Amino acid sequence: MKVAAVDVGGTSLRSALVDTATGALAHYRVSPSRSAAGPRVLVEQIMEQLAGLERQAQRMGVGLGGGPVDHERGRIRGFTAGIPGWEDFPLESELQARTGLAVRVENDANAAALAEWRFGNHGATRVLVYVTWSTGVSSGLVVEGRLFRGAFGTAGEVGHVPVGNARRRCVCGGTGCLEATVSGRVLDAARDAPRAYRRKLGATGAPWARGLRTLVNLLGPEVVVVGGSIALARFERIQAAWERARSGFLPPMDTQTRLSRSAVGEANVLVGAALAAEQAL
Repeated sequence: MKVAAVDVGGTSLRSALVDTATGALAHYRVSPSRSAAGPRVLVEQIMEQLAGLERQAQRMGVGLGGGPVDHERGRIRGFTAGIPGWEDFPLESELQARTGLAVRVENDANAAALAEWRFGNHGATRVLVYVTWSTGVSSGLVVEGRLFRGAFGTAGEVGHVPVGNARRRCVCGGTGCLEATVSGRVLDAARDAPRAYRRKLGATGAPWARGLRTLVNLLGPEVVVVGGSIALARFERIQAAWERARSGFLPPMDTQTRLSRSAVGEANVLVGAALAAEQAL
């Protein structure tokens, strides 16, 4: 199936025509995202960037960063950390009206998880967790080849596991979350002060170890796949945190659950959004 796929992030907007049988991309485009200007501005940008690509597609899939998706209404549920101002915007119906296609909107980490399960060559798995470490920290869960979102679209969100320092306020409204401790937003606050940046980056190991231990013991996956710009650039830090956390994994996960680097790469949200559209509609 050919699906017009869009990856909406806080800084970039990616689009492509995805072949869901192979994961291949055609007509790939990327541009700075105008999501901060609001949802209607971004809808116009999406249509400009597709430039008629939707006429070659049978469906449309959108991976959206920042928060869980209400799939009954095709809207963002609650906070949108990466793209503020999107709460309750009817993105699915807006794009359906503009393209004439059936549209599926999916949380970006969920979409990436589905792509890694299908095309990532991470071995035969019944339960796969994908974790992204980038501007924010998020995760998606695939069980028996299908996304598991929980009753409200929020299942498996490791970024909002408490890992310490209750003084750190998170974008979700809580305190002490993993995202509030190690996210790109936190690190970037010290980007202009190299010593402070290195200190903050060096302090990410213990929170990651606590978060990974909770994630593995709670969900029982065979593999945890890690991606996102910071994780891929600093994968050795995730590996060190994993080894630190492993002693706290329940048996047999302490010997059998594997850590894997993203194999699909930066295209995983596009590919996963297309797969989600294929599965759902």
